[in-house]
Amino acid sequence: MSVSACWNVSTDRPAESADVGWNQVGQGLKLVGAGYVLMIAGTCLGLFLAWPAISGKELSGARALSPSEEQASLVAGLVAVGVATLCSFLLIVAGQWRCLMQAPGNESAKELMYASIICIFSALIMHGFGTYAGGAKNYIALGQGMEGLDKLDFRHGGGALQLLSAALGLLNVLIFSHFLRRIAIHFADRSRVRAVEMLLLFTCLLVGASAGAYLWRHRLPYMSELALVLAVGWLVCLVWHPFLIASIRACIQRGVQRAQPKENPVASWLAGRIGRPTSPA
Repeated sequence: MSVSACWNVSTDRPAESADVGWNQVGQGLKLVGAGYVLMIAGTCLGLFLAWPAISGKELSGARALSPSEEQASLVAGLVAVGVATLCSFLLIVAGQWRCLMQAPGNESAKELMYASIICIFSALIMHGFGTYAGGAKNYIALGQGMEGLDKLDFRHGGGALQLLSAALGLLNVLIFSHFLRRIAIHFADRSRVRAVEMLLLFTCLLVGASAGAYLWRHRLPYMSELALVLAVGWLVCLVWHPFLIASIRACIQRGVQRAQPKENPVASWLAGRIGRPTSPA
């Protein structure tokens, strides 16, 4: 299948318009990848700033912190995470919107992007209402570590909205990953198709393991070690995603280059000879 056929470009239009569409999708993926990188960096910075408040000691462990110092450390970490989350959200939405505008009309690609955009905006709205409706206490419970798990409330009010918001955010990631898989299928890149499928499988396994560990936390031995393994798994999943997006961008670039007509050296030489002015005798 040619690129122009995939993008429904008519034959009377220049062939470069199809390449522009794919290049715009690549630029959208670049924005989405930058958003995930910023989210990872902001989360790491926030944890670094808030660690003294979580541990109750300085980073060097030399002395214990006063309550005012713990509060200042926690606020600094939350501000860093909040700013990074907002900026990364804007980049991800801008990138996904560009992909939506330039997505091909066939192979359900545009429908996938519509669903992805709806999920991310719905998650943002529900998270805001959930936090306002009393879900803020769940953040306080999470700040208490393993002891705060029993204080989490996802059954009533704001907590239920927060849980639904997290589910919609995860659904957005899964749908967008399926969009990446569609791109890899179009360019017949089987290795990247398998890479997306591995990420989807790994994410689903993490969701199931995390839900099971939370529901059976009182019966599972070595719960602290299991929580650490799950946290590392989610970090790997989060880092894997921007690398996969960058890989799909490279797939698009190579696919567009292969679709461009190759120049015939003989025809170019003849055209140069015909167009060259003859010297006077």
